[in-house]
Amino acid sequence: MVLTVEQLGNGSAFIVRESASNTSILLGCGDFIPSQSSDSDKKESAHDDDFGSGNARGSATGSTRNMDQESSRGRKRRHYLKALMDFGDQKTSNEQLDAILISDSRPASCWMLPYLTEKILSSTDTRIIMTHATRMLAPKIISDLWKEGHPTSSTNSSSPSSSLFDIQDIAKSFAKATTVSLRAKTRINDNLMITAYHAGHIFGGCCFHVEMISPTSTILLFYVNGFNINGTCVVVASDIPRLYPDLLLTNSRYAVSVSETKNGMENDLVKAILESLQAKGKVIIPVHRIGFVQELMTIFYRYWKNYQLESIPIYVTDSSIQYPDRSTSLLGTSILSKTYRDVLGDFDEHLETEEQMPFFCQPFDWKLLHDQGKTSSFVVFTTPANIAQGDTCRVLKALASDPRNLIVLSEDCFPGSVSYSLYADPERSEASKKLGIEIECGVHYFPCGNEIDAKSIVDMARQIAPQHVLLSSSTVSEDEELITKYLAAQLRKDPYIGKHMRVEHIPLDGPMHIPLASRAIPIRLHKTFLKNPNDVQGIIIAETRRKMMLMTTGTGIRRLKKPRHSLQYSKSWKYVPEKASRRRKNDTRPTSSGISFLLSASVGSDEEEDDQEQPQANVMDILELIIKESKHWLLDTPVHRQDLWIKARSIELSVTIDWQVCINWSYRDEELAGRIFSIAKQTIRYEYAKLL
Repeated sequence: MVLTVEQLGNGSAFIVRESASNTSILLGCGDFIPSQSSDSDKKESAHDDDFGSGNARGSATGSTRNMDQESSRGRKRRHYLKALMDFGDQKTSNEQLDAILISDSRPASCWMLPYLTEKILSSTDTRIIMTHATRMLAPKIISDLWKEGHPTSSTNSSSPSSSLFDIQDIAKSFAKATTVSLRAKTRINDNLMITAYHAGHIFGGCCFHVEMISPTSTILLFYVNGFNINGTCVVVASDIPRLYPDLLLTNSRYAVSVSETKNGMENDLVKAILESLQAKGKVIIPVHRIGFVQELMTIFYRYWKNYQLESIPIYVTDSSIQYPDRSTSLLGTSILSKTYRDVLGDFDEHLETEEQMPFFCQPFDWKLLHDQGKTSSFVVFTTPANIAQGDTCRVLKALASDPRNLIVLSEDCFPGSVSYSLYADPERSEASKKLGIEIECGVHYFPCGNEIDAKSIVDMARQIAPQHVLLSSSTVSEDEELITKYLAAQLRKDPYIGKHMRVEHIPLDGPMHIPLASRAIPIRLHKTFLKNPNDVQGIIIAETRRKMMLMTTGTGIRRLKKPRHSLQYSKSWKYVPEKASRRRKNDTRPTSSGISFLLSASVGSDEEEDDQEQPQANVMDILELIIKESKHWLLDTPVHRQDLWIKARSIELSVTIDWQVCINWSYRDEELAGRIFSIAKQTIRYEYAKLL
């Protein structure tokens, strides 16, 4: 049994195939993820192939290293697109995709879905699986990004030739999706079953537990594209049980680093912002209209409220940004954090009292950019997250030349983007050249929750306890080796995991074949079970060639030629009658002398001794009553008396004259012994009450 895993687009998508059941699934279909320069990039030549327009090879005046990197990225992107196009050429049912799993609404997870469903796939049998929140949020995010890339295109017209899909394809593709609820098993076909679990990093984000069922075995795969075990300010932490899958597949682009704690990163962010505001500076925060902006605004709202910073306004350049987002309540309050629910409650109280929050989320007045010397400090959220486009570029060009100002980068900050060049280059020469301005303002980077670092992977592996951890390859080879050694060393410390777990990276040059041992072991049934109509006890004996035999206890012992051991138990119980409560009569006689008092006390003690005497039990009658009641309740089970004992299978019961019951039994008759013992106790209570 072999599982084949292939990585596409530097971790944008994964193709998983299972040979025994002919099951094929596509995990994610995000935009191509550019990687940092690796050994394979440097060794590749700079030639182009015939597929697509791709990227230019660079001018002769550019540096050779940049030309090679751009050419390598272009070839990898075209290879990614060609791999997606191959799905449209699959003619037989064995080659077709069974399902496409979309884990969240980020472009890194679902950007290529319109291109795949509307331009490539002709079969309607492929199921597209995502959560309700992802289907609600993803079309809006993808549409916004498409419009940013095509600002001059009309929404009713076809996209330019450089675009892979039209804007009309976005709504059509997500309308074909099948939504699933968290922790609910969804059967795709006879060979595939999927369960979604809350991931805890964004609205609607989930992890998928995939069961590939074949006639001989079942392979368990757990796919993680993003998660947060600790939760965020908006979404509660991930809730994933220990599933013991065969394979854990996750992204490792940021595994080379270990992130700080959430509170530490938030404190650093607020500290950098307050320092800029105290110096009479302005703060620019580029964001997308939907998604992570709710997380940032929750952090700001909490600090603005606690530190009484109402005098510093917070603006938004896009009026469609709403805080708090009322549509999140439609997703269910169970995934919303307590902090975010408290924010919703605060705003509801202000709406009831018709009061305004003048400092929060005001529409931005563009005149503030021209009167910088006269205006006070403020914070402005701009759109889009790409600093080279839209309102963000306009605000940045006006404020970037002042060193007192600050820009906070979070979303859309990956290798190859303008935001990353601004963050990674201390001299900021490349970003200044692309934007056409001189950038002198401060830069602070705040992770937007998409980064799965090394500690997060270790925590997830400890949580679900897989047999094999498979990481995407999007970093340099030295980093991959370092990550593998670090994860293996950390996981060996866990006593529940031990040394059996393997950690590997997916190769970049082709599919990876993973042989998995079958968990299904065939069990044969011995013919003696068919001859016995009653419930019998049996044992399982291991045979050669991974086979098991289920047979009766007697047959198994004879076959093993082992002596049979017997476990005997005993228990005793004595009836203790309850003392009758009686009132002492009030003595109306006059007080007597000391001698009379002593005589009366001795008489009282004699009465108490008489009260403590108990009648003796009639053992023979009690045994007969127990046998009579046992036959009434036990029906066909033979019960008989031998002298002063009652025998039933391996059970021996006796009664003494002082109302005590003693019973012995074998472990095989545990249930029967308990029933007879209870009958004996009830009989003794009844007989004792008759004597009184």
